[in-house]
Amino acid sequence: MNSQHLFSILIFLLCFNGLEAQIKYEREYRVSKEEVPQLALDFIHAANLSEKVKWFKEEGHDGVSLEAKAKLNAKWYSIDFDPGGQIEDIEIDVDTKSLNETLRNSIATYLESNYKKSKIRKTQVQYVGSEANLLQVLKQAGKVEAIDIMTNYELTVNVKEKRSFRKMEFLFDEKGALIRKTKIVVKNTDNLEY
Repeated sequence: MNSQHLFSILIFLLCFNGLEAQIKYEREYRVSKEEVPQLALDFIHAANLSEKVKWFKEEGHDGVSLEAKAKLNAKWYSIDFDPGGQIEDIEIDVDTKSLNETLRNSIATYLESNYKKSKIRKTQVQYVGSEANLLQVLKQAGKVEAIDIMTNYELTVNVKEKRSFRKMEFLFDEKGALIRKTKIVVKNTDNLEY
């Protein structure tokens, strides 16, 4: 076998491997307010959430991030920051049934056509945008009609592949197209639930 043929096979295998789901390992633990960068604290203060927030650090394959968790208008909010305190996104826990019918059907079709069984465990609407627009999302309690913001949906789902169940995380856009799927590997003692 010549080296060019071997190189072609190697490239094919690397490309094929990229189509598989990524693996997500994360460890989440509580941190004190004193460990949080001032930039993140300033954002939370501007959103009038200072007294309601619990801070967490999340370590995973993608690096380290900070997360502020708070309950606002009977919904759980996760506000994600990079290690320097720059806001990345806001996620709000929602009931899957509250999603519009077209989106729910797209997600259900994807899950049914790719897995023997599936059960949605958690659904979050994810908002990504500028710092000013994300601040407006919080000030308007998740109402985004007049805000220039990108909306995605992150679902944690138990799926059956072959003969075993596994926990997966899926990110869909607002039309229900799959953006990313990730296999979740979590030790129960490493992840705090709120």
